[in-house]
Amino acid sequence: MDWLIKRNHLGSFADQENKVGLDFSIETVSLNKKNFNINPLKEFIILNYYEEHVKLMAYLDIKSEVDFNQILNEIAPLFSEGKIVSTNSTPFQIMLSNLHHEYVEHINHGKLNIITQELFGPKLSGEFASYQQDGPLDIYLIDKEKITPYFNYEFDEVFNFMESKNVKSINPVNWHINKMTKELKSIRYFVGKCNEVMLLVNPKTNLVNHLLIDF
Repeated sequence: MDWLIKRNHLGSFADQENKVGLDFSIETVSLNKKNFNINPLKEFIILNYYEEHVKLMAYLDIKSEVDFNQILNEIAPLFSEGKIVSTNSTPFQIMLSNLHHEYVEHINHGKLNIITQELFGPKLSGEFASYQQDGPLDIYLIDKEKITPYFNYEFDEVFNFMESKNVKSINPVNWHINKMTKELKSIRYFVGKCNEVMLLVNPKTNLVNHLLIDF
């Protein structure tokens, strides 16, 4: 497939910025459920971090007071556990875990944004299995010149959230690499918005374990 370039390293995705200085602290924050109003951002967050019998954790960066308030007011109530990581007394990251699974019932499968549907749709029907990484993954860089960009203004709210909170990894469900994968609107969307897009693929099953995006 000429739209995939095999790599032996993650490149810029492997670079980790050291944000934690010598003076850092972790504080547990009290989270309270609120009246649930569904929107494309919450649908994405719920389905990205929902998996039965697995405790997935969301790491969301704080770059401003606006970020901090948005996470606490809109996203954090979706989870039952939260911690604020601070350095030099300044919060820079919120860690959220134990998603309230009952929120999945509020999602209308037929009204999902097409990108969220492509990424996570099988989670709503139960037709997926937890990923089991049993060895090294193949690394593929998507050749942007071989992909026709797709624009979805409704999903821009989700993308802007991901960019501002430094969410670079997505676990798409039931994606197999084949000649039609390049036509997925979700891949075309991220190719049109990001500097680089990579796929980490299980060579034994041909399943995509991770979709990585570099802003």
